Amino acid sequence: MKKWMWILIIVLTVLIGGYFLLRGINQYIFTSIGEFNPQSPTQFKTAADCENMTTDEMKQSCYYEVGIATEDTSLCEKLIKLNEKEWCYAGIAEKSKDIGFCETISNSGTKDWCYHNVAIEIEDTTICVKIISSDKKNLCYAVAINDASLCEKIIDDDMIGHCYWEIALRTNNAILCAEMPNSNSRDQCYYDIGKETKDISACEKIT
Repeated sequence: MKKWMWILIIVLTVLIGGYFLLRGINQYIFTSIGEFNPQSPTQFKTAADCENMTTDEMKQSCYYEVGIATEDTSLCEKLIKLNEKEWCYAGIAEKSKDIGFCETISNSGTKDWCYHNVAIEIEDTTICVKIISSDKKNLCYAVAINDASLCEKIIDDDMIGHCYWEIALRTNNAILCAEMPNSNSRDQCYYDIGKETKDISACEKIT
């Protein structure tokens, strides 16, 4: 049984990795709750690497990644699309733990996520007050102090699931995965924790 589960984990890892690889390094994904996740490799080291890219799309992906990694806002400014530029600033804010970068963001949704991510990074609930969306604000409070009971104050189902998922991963508590309203999300939660903790029992809960 254990051997079969390990084989399942390996297969899922290969499939998920292959999926993102096929999307191309320049692709960006907006999750169901609006969070922006760039899907790009990590081989880029410096701005010079970006200039050596052979296509504009590869350069854009490189600017984003290196901009955040080096906390260089000048690279964020090279991004053509405003949403990508603002998420670049949000990434720098989280990495540097400085909400000042969030203040430069014009999109309220992106700014909310920026505040959320910095608040979680430094576990400071006072930053959550700056969030406009009530659901995101409750999410921020819940995750910042790892209090899953606060997830119940959230109205949006996707946001509720994200709340339990974040806390489950931060605390390695697979029990919280069961609270997620969506079965696919629950399975992903079990998978993530199983992979992180090497706990086969979490993987066995995948339906």
